[in-house]
Amino acid sequence: MFSKEDIVKMINSEENKEIEFKESISGLKAEDIVAFANSKSGGVILIGVRDGAASDGRQIGSIIGCKVNDSARLTILDKAQSCRPAVNLNITSHGIDGKNIYVIEIPGGEYKPYCTEGGTYRIRADGRKRSLYPNELLSLFMESEREKFIMSFKDATTSIETQLEKTRTIIVEETSKMASTLTNFKETVYPTLDSIESSASSAESSSDNVENAITSIENNIKDIWSVLSLSLHILPSIRSKLDKEHNKDSLELIVTEITEKYLHKYIDNEESLTDKKIKDHIFFLRILFPSLSEKVIIDVWNRSLKKIIGSR
Repeated sequence: MFSKEDIVKMINSEENKEIEFKESISGLKAEDIVAFANSKSGGVILIGVRDGAASDGRQIGSIIGCKVNDSARLTILDKAQSCRPAVNLNITSHGIDGKNIYVIEIPGGEYKPYCTEGGTYRIRADGRKRSLYPNELLSLFMESEREKFIMSFKDATTSIETQLEKTRTIIVEETSKMASTLTNFKETVYPTLDSIESSASSAESSSDNVENAITSIENNIKDIWSVLSLSLHILPSIRSKLDKEHNKDSLELIVTEITEKYLHKYIDNEESLTDKKIKDHIFFLRILFPSLSEKVIIDVWNRSLKKIIGSR
Protein backbone atom coordinates (compact mmCIF):
# COMPACT_ATOMS: atom_id res chain seq x y z
CA MET A 1 0.00 0.00 0.00
CA PHE A 2 1.47 3.34 -1.09
CA SER A 3 1.20 6.53 0.93
CA LYS A 4 -0.02 9.77 -0.63
CA GLU A 5 3.56 11.03 -0.63
CA ASP A 6 4.72 7.95 -2.54
CA ILE A 7 2.01 8.43 -5.17
CA VAL A 8 2.82 12.12 -5.65
CA LYS A 9 6.48 11.19 -6.06
CA MET A 10 5.58 8.66 -8.78
CA ILE A 11 3.42 11.20 -10.59
CA ASN A 12 6.25 13.74 -10.51
CA SER A 13 8.60 11.28 -12.19
CA GLU A 14 8.53 9.93 -15.73
CA GLU A 15 7.15 6.61 -16.91
CA ASN A 16 9.72 3.86 -16.45
CA LYS A 17 10.12 0.10 -16.07
CA GLU A 18 7.89 0.09 -12.96
CA ILE A 19 5.48 3.02 -13.52
CA GLU A 20 2.91 3.67 -16.27
CA PHE A 21 0.32 6.44 -16.66
CA LYS A 22 -3.16 5.99 -18.14
CA GLU A 23 -5.61 8.82 -18.71
CA SER A 24 -8.72 6.67 -18.26
CA ILE A 25 -9.97 3.16 -17.52
CA SER A 26 -10.69 2.66 -21.23
CA GLY A 27 -6.98 3.07 -21.94
CA LEU A 28 -6.07 0.11 -19.73
CA LYS A 29 -5.50 -3.12 -21.69
CA ALA A 30 -4.98 -6.70 -20.52
CA GLU A 31 -1.54 -6.66 -22.15
CA ASP A 32 -0.54 -3.74 -19.87
CA ILE A 33 -1.28 -5.95 -16.86
CA VAL A 34 0.45 -8.96 -18.44
CA ALA A 35 3.59 -6.91 -19.13
CA PHE A 36 4.05 -6.03 -15.45
CA ALA A 37 3.13 -9.55 -14.25
CA ASN A 38 5.86 -10.99 -16.50
CA SER A 39 8.42 -8.52 -15.08
CA LYS A 40 10.59 -9.56 -12.17
CA SER A 41 9.50 -6.80 -9.79
CA GLY A 42 6.06 -5.97 -11.22
CA GLY A 43 4.95 -2.34 -11.28
CA VAL A 44 2.26 0.30 -10.83
CA ILE A 45 -0.32 1.72 -13.24
CA LEU A 46 -1.75 5.14 -12.34
CA ILE A 47 -5.14 5.81 -13.95
CA GLY A 48 -6.26 9.41 -14.23
CA VAL A 49 -2.72 10.64 -14.96
CA ARG A 50 -1.56 12.02 -18.30
CA ASP A 51 1.98 12.29 -19.66
CA GLY A 52 3.13 15.87 -19.25
CA ALA A 53 6.27 17.96 -19.07
CA ALA A 54 7.84 20.03 -16.31
CA SER A 55 9.11 23.57 -16.88
CA ASP A 56 12.61 22.17 -17.38
CA GLY A 57 11.39 19.86 -20.15
CA ARG A 58 11.46 16.78 -17.98
CA GLN A 59 8.64 14.25 -18.56
CA ILE A 60 6.30 13.98 -15.58
CA GLY A 61 2.70 13.00 -14.92
CA SER A 62 -0.20 15.42 -14.91
CA ILE A 63 -3.28 14.59 -12.83
CA ILE A 64 -6.52 14.80 -14.82
CA GLY A 65 -8.61 12.48 -12.62
CA CYS A 66 -10.95 9.63 -13.50
CA LYS A 67 -14.27 8.14 -12.39
CA VAL A 68 -14.01 6.15 -9.18
CA ASN A 69 -16.92 3.77 -8.64
CA ASP A 70 -17.81 0.08 -8.45
CA SER A 71 -18.22 -0.19 -12.21
CA ALA A 72 -14.72 1.16 -12.86
CA ARG A 73 -13.18 -1.18 -10.28
CA LEU A 74 -14.97 -4.19 -11.81
CA THR A 75 -13.69 -3.22 -15.26
CA ILE A 76 -10.11 -3.32 -13.96
CA LEU A 77 -10.65 -6.66 -12.22
CA ASP A 78 -12.25 -8.14 -15.35
CA LYS A 79 -9.17 -7.23 -17.39
CA ALA A 80 -6.92 -8.92 -14.80
CA GLN A 81 -9.12 -12.03 -14.75
CA SER A 82 -9.02 -12.26 -18.55
CA CYS A 83 -5.26 -12.81 -18.47
CA ARG A 84 -3.91 -16.37 -18.72
CA PRO A 85 -3.41 -17.26 -15.93
CA ALA A 86 -5.41 -14.60 -14.07
CA VAL A 87 -3.27 -11.85 -12.54
CA ASN A 88 -3.62 -10.87 -8.88
CA LEU A 89 -3.42 -7.13 -8.32
CA ASN A 90 -4.28 -4.52 -5.70
CA ILE A 91 -6.53 -1.54 -6.55
CA THR A 92 -6.78 1.62 -4.44
CA SER A 93 -8.28 5.04 -5.15
CA HIS A 94 -6.87 8.33 -3.91
CA GLY A 95 -7.87 11.97 -3.99
CA ILE A 96 -4.97 14.25 -4.95
CA ASP A 97 -5.30 17.97 -5.65
CA GLY A 98 -9.08 17.58 -5.65
CA LYS A 99 -9.05 14.84 -8.32
CA ASN A 100 -9.54 11.09 -8.00
CA ILE A 101 -7.10 8.54 -9.42
CA TYR A 102 -6.71 4.75 -9.30
CA VAL A 103 -3.44 3.14 -8.24
CA ILE A 104 -3.08 -0.44 -9.54
CA GLU A 105 -0.25 -2.44 -7.97
CA ILE A 106 0.79 -5.50 -10.01
CA PRO A 107 3.40 -7.79 -8.42
CA GLY A 108 5.77 -9.92 -10.47
CA GLY A 109 3.63 -13.00 -11.13
CA GLU A 110 4.19 -16.39 -9.52
CA TYR A 111 3.02 -18.37 -12.56
CA LYS A 112 5.00 -16.81 -15.44
CA PRO A 113 4.73 -16.46 -18.34
CA TYR A 114 1.38 -14.60 -18.53
CA CYS A 115 -0.48 -13.78 -21.74
CA THR A 116 -3.71 -12.14 -22.80
CA GLU A 117 -6.84 -14.09 -23.63
CA GLY A 118 -5.80 -13.83 -27.29
CA GLY A 119 -2.34 -15.34 -26.59
CA THR A 120 -0.28 -12.15 -26.58
CA TYR A 121 2.87 -12.22 -24.40
CA ARG A 122 4.28 -8.86 -23.24
CA ILE A 123 6.89 -7.65 -20.76
CA ARG A 124 7.68 -4.21 -19.33
CA ALA A 125 11.09 -2.83 -20.29
CA ASP A 126 12.62 0.65 -20.55
CA GLY A 127 9.38 2.49 -19.84
CA ARG A 128 7.34 0.61 -22.42
CA LYS A 129 5.89 -2.82 -23.07
CA ARG A 130 7.20 -5.08 -25.79
CA SER A 131 6.70 -8.61 -27.09
CA LEU A 132 8.54 -11.46 -25.42
CA TYR A 133 10.91 -13.41 -27.63
CA PRO A 134 10.85 -17.23 -27.60
CA ASN A 135 14.02 -17.61 -25.52
CA GLU A 136 12.60 -15.15 -22.96
CA LEU A 137 9.35 -17.11 -22.81
CA LEU A 138 11.28 -20.30 -22.13
CA SER A 139 13.39 -18.61 -19.47
CA LEU A 140 10.33 -17.24 -17.64
CA PHE A 141 8.51 -20.56 -17.77
CA MET A 142 11.46 -22.72 -16.73
CA GLU A 143 12.34 -20.37 -13.87
CA SER A 144 8.79 -20.60 -12.54
CA GLU A 145 8.50 -24.38 -13.00
CA ARG A 146 11.99 -25.02 -11.64
CA GLU A 147 11.20 -23.29 -8.35
CA LYS A 148 7.91 -25.18 -7.94
CA PHE A 149 9.53 -28.49 -8.88
CA ILE A 150 12.49 -28.07 -6.53
CA MET A 151 10.23 -27.18 -3.60
CA SER A 152 7.97 -30.19 -4.21
CA PHE A 153 10.86 -32.56 -4.74
CA LYS A 154 12.78 -31.36 -1.70
CA ASP A 155 9.69 -31.88 0.45
CA ALA A 156 9.46 -35.49 -0.71
CA THR A 157 13.17 -36.35 -0.51
CA THR A 158 13.74 -34.64 2.84
CA SER A 159 10.83 -36.63 4.24
CA ILE A 160 12.46 -39.87 3.10
CA GLU A 161 15.78 -39.06 4.77
CA THR A 162 14.17 -38.09 8.07
CA GLN A 163 11.87 -41.10 8.09
CA LEU A 164 14.38 -43.85 7.26
CA GLU A 165 13.92 -45.52 10.64
CA LYS A 166 10.17 -45.82 10.19
CA THR A 167 8.14 -48.47 8.47
CA ARG A 168 8.38 -49.66 4.88
CA THR A 169 4.91 -48.23 4.23
CA ILE A 170 6.14 -44.67 4.81
CA ILE A 171 9.10 -45.22 2.47
CA VAL A 172 6.82 -46.54 -0.26
CA GLU A 173 4.49 -43.55 0.15
CA GLU A 174 7.27 -40.98 -0.03
CA THR A 175 9.04 -42.51 -3.03
CA SER A 176 5.66 -42.61 -4.75
CA LYS A 177 5.37 -38.87 -4.12
CA MET A 178 8.78 -38.41 -5.76
CA ALA A 179 7.66 -40.36 -8.82
CA SER A 180 4.42 -38.38 -8.93
CA THR A 181 6.33 -35.09 -8.71
CA LEU A 182 8.50 -36.07 -11.67
CA THR A 183 5.53 -37.21 -13.75
CA ASN A 184 3.50 -34.08 -12.95
CA PHE A 185 6.49 -31.93 -13.88
CA LYS A 186 6.65 -33.54 -17.32
CA GLU A 187 2.89 -33.26 -17.83
CA THR A 188 3.00 -29.57 -16.88
CA VAL A 189 6.06 -28.64 -18.92
CA TYR A 190 5.27 -30.14 -22.31
CA PRO A 191 1.72 -28.76 -22.92
CA THR A 192 2.80 -25.30 -21.79
CA LEU A 193 5.87 -25.39 -24.01
CA ASP A 194 3.67 -26.30 -26.98
CA SER A 195 1.56 -23.22 -26.23
CA ILE A 196 4.66 -21.05 -25.82
CA GLU A 197 6.13 -22.30 -29.09
CA SER A 198 2.88 -21.57 -30.93
CA SER A 199 2.57 -18.05 -29.51
CA ALA A 200 6.27 -17.32 -29.88
CA SER A 201 6.09 -17.99 -33.60
CA SER A 202 3.92 -14.89 -34.01
CA ALA A 203 6.06 -12.68 -31.75
CA GLU A 204 7.61 -9.47 -33.09
CA SER A 205 10.93 -11.02 -34.19
CA SER A 206 12.39 -12.28 -37.44
CA SER A 207 11.50 -15.78 -38.59
CA ASP A 208 15.16 -16.87 -38.31
CA ASN A 209 15.33 -15.75 -34.66
CA VAL A 210 12.08 -17.58 -33.87
CA GLU A 211 13.24 -20.79 -35.52
CA ASN A 212 16.62 -20.73 -33.76
CA ALA A 213 15.05 -19.95 -30.39
CA ILE A 214 12.47 -22.75 -30.70
CA THR A 215 15.26 -25.20 -31.59
CA SER A 216 17.08 -24.06 -28.46
CA ILE A 217 13.90 -24.61 -26.40
CA GLU A 218 13.54 -28.16 -27.70
CA ASN A 219 17.19 -29.00 -27.00
CA ASN A 220 17.10 -27.56 -23.48
CA ILE A 221 13.95 -29.45 -22.56
CA LYS A 222 15.35 -32.68 -24.02
CA ASP A 223 18.41 -32.36 -21.78
CA ILE A 224 16.37 -31.57 -18.68
CA TRP A 225 13.88 -34.37 -19.20
CA SER A 226 16.64 -36.94 -19.90
CA VAL A 227 17.86 -36.36 -16.35
CA LEU A 228 14.40 -36.44 -14.79
CA SER A 229 13.11 -39.48 -16.68
CA LEU A 230 16.24 -41.49 -15.90
CA SER A 231 15.84 -40.80 -12.19
CA LEU A 232 12.14 -41.69 -12.40
CA HIS A 233 13.02 -45.16 -13.72
CA ILE A 234 15.54 -45.67 -10.92
CA LEU A 235 13.12 -44.79 -8.08
CA PRO A 236 11.98 -48.43 -7.54
CA SER A 237 15.63 -49.40 -7.02
CA ILE A 238 16.06 -46.56 -4.54
CA ARG A 239 13.01 -47.73 -2.61
CA SER A 240 14.30 -51.30 -2.48
CA LYS A 241 17.64 -50.21 -1.06
CA LEU A 242 16.05 -47.90 1.50
CA ASP A 243 14.06 -50.88 2.79
CA LYS A 244 17.33 -52.59 3.69
CA GLU A 245 19.75 -49.76 4.48
CA HIS A 246 19.26 -46.93 6.95
CA ASN A 247 22.37 -44.76 6.91
CA LYS A 248 24.19 -42.14 4.88
CA ASP A 249 26.54 -44.70 3.33
CA SER A 250 23.52 -46.33 1.73
CA LEU A 251 22.53 -43.00 0.16
CA GLU A 252 26.01 -42.72 -1.36
CA LEU A 253 25.62 -46.22 -2.81
CA ILE A 254 22.29 -45.20 -4.35
CA VAL A 255 23.87 -42.09 -5.90
CA THR A 256 26.63 -44.34 -7.30
CA GLU A 257 24.03 -46.59 -8.92
CA ILE A 258 22.15 -43.65 -10.45
CA THR A 259 25.40 -42.15 -11.76
CA GLU A 260 26.66 -45.39 -13.28
CA LYS A 261 23.37 -46.01 -15.07
CA TYR A 262 23.40 -42.42 -16.33
CA LEU A 263 26.95 -42.81 -17.68
CA HIS A 264 26.17 -46.18 -19.28
CA LYS A 265 23.21 -44.58 -21.06
CA TYR A 266 25.48 -42.15 -22.89
CA ILE A 267 28.52 -44.36 -23.40
CA ASP A 268 26.48 -47.31 -24.70
CA ASN A 269 24.72 -45.04 -27.18
CA GLU A 270 27.98 -43.28 -28.06
CA GLU A 271 26.40 -39.92 -27.22
CA SER A 272 28.38 -36.84 -26.27
CA LEU A 273 28.49 -36.28 -22.51
CA THR A 274 28.93 -32.50 -22.34
CA ASP A 275 29.91 -30.43 -19.31
CA LYS A 276 26.36 -29.04 -19.27
CA LYS A 277 24.81 -32.52 -19.05
CA ILE A 278 27.17 -33.45 -16.23
CA LYS A 279 26.35 -30.25 -14.31
CA ASP A 280 22.60 -30.78 -14.84
CA HIS A 281 22.72 -34.29 -13.43
CA ILE A 282 24.90 -33.32 -10.45
CA PHE A 283 22.47 -30.50 -9.72
CA PHE A 284 19.54 -32.93 -9.83
CA LEU A 285 21.32 -35.40 -7.52
CA ARG A 286 21.82 -32.60 -4.99
CA ILE A 287 18.08 -31.99 -5.01
CA LEU A 288 17.34 -35.70 -4.75
CA PHE A 289 19.71 -36.20 -1.79
CA PRO A 290 20.02 -32.85 0.07
CA SER A 291 21.86 -34.41 3.02
CA LEU A 292 24.84 -35.32 0.81
CA SER A 293 27.34 -32.57 0.10
CA GLU A 294 28.23 -31.47 -3.41
CA LYS A 295 31.78 -32.77 -2.83
CA VAL A 296 30.50 -36.30 -2.06
CA ILE A 297 28.34 -36.31 -5.19
CA ILE A 298 31.20 -35.06 -7.40
CA ASP A 299 33.53 -37.70 -5.91
CA VAL A 300 30.95 -40.37 -6.77
CA TRP A 301 30.83 -39.05 -10.34
CA ASN A 302 34.60 -39.16 -10.76
CA ARG A 303 34.87 -42.68 -9.32
CA SER A 304 32.00 -43.94 -11.46
CA LEU A 305 33.44 -42.43 -14.63
CA LYS A 306 36.87 -44.01 -14.01
CA LYS A 307 35.25 -47.37 -13.28
CA ILE A 308 33.14 -47.41 -16.43
CA ILE A 309 35.93 -46.15 -18.70
CA GLY A 310 38.33 -48.64 -17.15
CA SER A 311 35.97 -51.54 -17.87
CA ARG A 312 35.81 -50.74 -21.59
